[in-house]
Amino acid sequence: MPQGDQPAQPPSGAKDPRRRRSRLQARLKTLTALRESCGSRAYPGLVDHVQAAWAAALEANPPPQHLVLDRSLVLRPEHPMPWCRDVAAHDRKPLIRRLASPRGITVQVLLLALLIEQTRPEPDRGTATTVPVQPSNRTHQNQVAWPDLVTAHTKDTSDDPRTVYGRRHEEKRYRQVTSALSTLDQVGMVKIKEHGVRDRFEGFQVLAENVDNHSTPVPYQIPDSTRAFTIPTTFVTNGWVGLLTESEITFYLAVAYLQSLQVGEVKTPVSLPKRTREQWFDFGKDTFEAHRELFQFGLIQTTMDPRQEFDYRRNFEQEDRGDPHVFGVVPGGLDQPAERAIGDGLERLIEFLEFLT
Repeated sequence: MPQGDQPAQPPSGAKDPRRRRSRLQARLKTLTALRESCGSRAYPGLVDHVQAAWAAALEANPPPQHLVLDRSLVLRPEHPMPWCRDVAAHDRKPLIRRLASPRGITVQVLLLALLIEQTRPEPDRGTATTVPVQPSNRTHQNQVAWPDLVTAHTKDTSDDPRTVYGRRHEEKRYRQVTSALSTLDQVGMVKIKEHGVRDRFEGFQVLAENVDNHSTPVPYQIPDSTRAFTIPTTFVTNGWVGLLTESEITFYLAVAYLQSLQVGEVKTPVSLPKRTREQWFDFGKDTFEAHRELFQFGLIQTTMDPRQEFDYRRNFEQEDRGDPHVFGVVPGGLDQPAERAIGDGLERLIEFLEFLT
């Protein structure tokens, strides 16, 4: 739920409410399908599945309260990266933007891997991971594999006579995980075995952030405090990392990073004018608009420029008359189970867009 006594938001989607409503309805349908697919694996719900899987994966090691992230995840790099194959396209992009893909789960897999590394005892960090990637490589029945940890919508076609190669949910999630690991290997965030090696994804190694791991791989260590910012671990353990879109994750992390620059425990809202969005974080209007969903999910508090309460169509940024919005991370917002908060938020947005049409 939106937090606090905040000004009403402008009618988002007013330019094309039917198209936006259709997109949100499709997302709500996907969320329902995810609940059903997880429930079929003997867990009563999606978040229950996530939490049970994490408890098994981390074994006796309780997760930290906060996930520590290097600023290079969301900020443009300070220096060009000559090891990238396409320097023109990549030399000024934050890591999260280089990993983004419409249907991929690479960002999700990276954040999951970072939490696992930060939960391991310090001598083990950066060594070969112990969670199996291929489900058939489990050493005992209750061991969790990577396809159990990720949230990805898949359709079970194993009993569909129309398909030549029917595949189950688990096999499809395995393929998505290996695709994500291949991408992370290409950008130097993990190290996997060479092509042709059996079980090449097993025991992959997470590498240090913000270094050139292509010439000399550096094992992962928690980022130095001068480069780091944090988010609550519940971002992962309550299922948010698998249910938010990549645009929503990018926006949330950008706000969290900007607020981390403030001194003191009490954080004030921050602005994200067009220049900051483009020059610092390399995202445009589509990612910026994710604040509307995050507001409805109860993760971001939004305060509008008072002038926009009556004239939201005017471009105050372009007129250089101030920032239209300021944003803040909602304390405790991630404590909610993601599936419930996102489902309720989508229903509210759909109802509002139906009113507009």
